[in-house]
Amino acid sequence: MSSIVRALRFAGRSPEHLAARSPDEVTERLRELIVAGEQRVLLVGGDGLVHHAAQAAANSPLTLGIVPTGTGNDVARGLCIPTNVAGAIGTALIDQVAIDVLRVRELNSGEQRFVVSVCTFGFSGDVNARANALRRPRGRFRYTAATMLEIRRLRTLSLSIELDDEPAVEVDETLMAIANTPFFGGGMMIAPRADPTDGILDICGIGKVGRMELLRVFPRVFRGKHLSHRAVTTHRAERVVIRQRGGDKPVAVWGDGEPVGHLPIEITVVAGSLPVAGARVFKPGAPIVKL
Repeated sequence: MSSIVRALRFAGRSPEHLAARSPDEVTERLRELIVAGEQRVLLVGGDGLVHHAAQAAANSPLTLGIVPTGTGNDVARGLCIPTNVAGAIGTALIDQVAIDVLRVRELNSGEQRFVVSVCTFGFSGDVNARANALRRPRGRFRYTAATMLEIRRLRTLSLSIELDDEPAVEVDETLMAIANTPFFGGGMMIAPRADPTDGILDICGIGKVGRMELLRVFPRVFRGKHLSHRAVTTHRAERVVIRQRGGDKPVAVWGDGEPVGHLPIEITVVAGSLPVAGARVFKPGAPIVKL
């Protein structure tokens, strides 16, 4: 953190270092900054930090700068924010771009959360939960390790999905991802065409597949080459409602790598509601700025 403070001072800024001891405190501290009239805050951390900051910053004038130092850093990757510290600090000081966020509403409780990158459940959610519980390995390889550990527990979910005003359809899915930006799981390009400025959800589902077939499909996700697989379906919509058909255990839903509720859920787009410094739309095939 001291190197970041020094870099900001070298850039002519006078930063104040604020720490938070819990996710709820992150949200509360940002709400206090908004009330105080602050214009910009730099988030030094991972996707979870951005997620909890967005609960306060969405629909506010506060601009978020992101210096990604977390495990997955999928939010920064999807917004073309450099993963090296110097580049990220420089990006965090330039003009903001208002991006969309996903509003995830749990239908049973009515509670809602904002998601910046990808909302997911099924096998991908199980991997997310396992990765959060692991101490090693570090970085994106933690998700690879979690995938290997969870593959033996692979299951298919029976779901009902309603897109916009269309009638609900029944499907069986191994995993689903509802994306605002392209990446989840430490660099998996689950939704290559997702654009956080177009007001549209990009939805990707992987249907019923066996363990070996899923292991063959997953490496293709890192390059966004999975979409041609017979078990993969994609949709675009402004609103989606997903319900579980049968099953005694509620299905957990994750967003930005954080728990956001359980099925049934409604997901909608809140267009242009989150100001992020230097955000750009990711284009498949373009180089990713990294260390």
